[in-house]
Amino acid sequence: MTLTVDIKPESQAELARQAAAQGIGVELYAAHLLDKRRMRPKS
Repeated sequence: MTLTVDIKPESQAELARQAAAQGIGVELYAAHLLDKRRMRPKS
């Protein structure tokens, strides 16, 4: 699935920084964050 999201430049920079810290690309890191959020128990 392809998803396009417009985010602020500051958010994009932070996402890129976090992805680089994990040694992965921004797209893969964003997908990981979405999957992680999906797996959280609902409160």
